[in-house]
Amino acid sequence: MTGSFEFLKNYDGEIVINGNKVHPADASAMEILNQGELEIILTPRDLCEKVKYRVVVRPWMASNSGNLDFHTRWNKGIPMPSQVMYGTIESETPGMYKMALIDDGGNRWNGYVSKAGITSLEEIK
Repeated sequence: MTGSFEFLKNYDGEIVINGNKVHPADASAMEILNQGELEIILTPRDLCEKVKYRVVVRPWMASNSGNLDFHTRWNKGIPMPSQVMYGTIESETPGMYKMALIDDGGNRWNGYVSKAGITSLEEIK
């Protein structure tokens, strides 16, 4: 990558160069920066369309049973309404995702999901 485009390697958002979406860590995709005329479109992460996921969690994430105090500590005592939900990741910590979710019955839930409690997290279109 040429020196004048060094800022792109740490850009927090979407990068489109000459109509191609590229990831800044992909050095081969960034070689295009050394070629002639460029059209670069930068979209901050907050303005990017959020990726939607199907999340399946362990039973304890969808109930207040057992000796766990996870929901009391992180979700105002409100567990997920279902073990299978759909939605977006709003933020992430090393051990949790904060998610905005909806289930098949239309129940909405916003809260923290323990990464240890997730059995499946797959991107959906």
